[in-house]
Amino acid sequence: MVLGNIQVQTLIESEYKLPSYAADIKEIRKNVHLTQCEVLPITNVNDMASLFIEGYIHKNIQYVEGCEGYVRDYSVNVPFNCYSRVQLARPILFPFGQYSRKNNDLETRVLAEDGQGADRCTFGSSTFEINNEPIHCKLVASSVNQWDVLQNFDNCGRFDTVSEKEDITLTVRLTQIGSGCEPS
Repeated sequence: MVLGNIQVQTLIESEYKLPSYAADIKEIRKNVHLTQCEVLPITNVNDMASLFIEGYIHKNIQYVEGCEGYVRDYSVNVPFNCYSRVQLARPILFPFGQYSRKNNDLETRVLAEDGQGADRCTFGSSTFEINNEPIHCKLVASSVNQWDVLQNFDNCGRFDTVSEKEDITLTVRLTQIGSGCEPS
């Protein structure tokens, strides 16, 4: 069951140094990869959650060192993270409530022969656990809007450092397998 397609945004600044001086950047190809996408349900609110996302932008930079020469490739991973409280389109499923008690043992005692307490020689217990279906997170779409500032120029007007400001928008799909106890 889809709990929601959630859009989150984060702003990052990064700086990287090229392996050699460049006269011009021809192209920067970007791919977003998530290394963590975790959902933490909010206590007593089943249609909201806290979303924790971490990842990186893999950048393949193509540049030239001068007017003549070859196009060089350089790759770099720029890390990012964002944390957000999100509204879900559908509630999270908790078949028996959100939380179990810390002490999940129910003790059974037999009444003593004199009727004044428990028989210390006859007893039993019942243990229980509640297992909720996990919430899964999948990256559906991403966009990166960036501004590049070239720095550290040599005598020929070439640079080797790029400073970037980036606005990242992610769309993630949160899903949970239904248990047959779905609310209507």
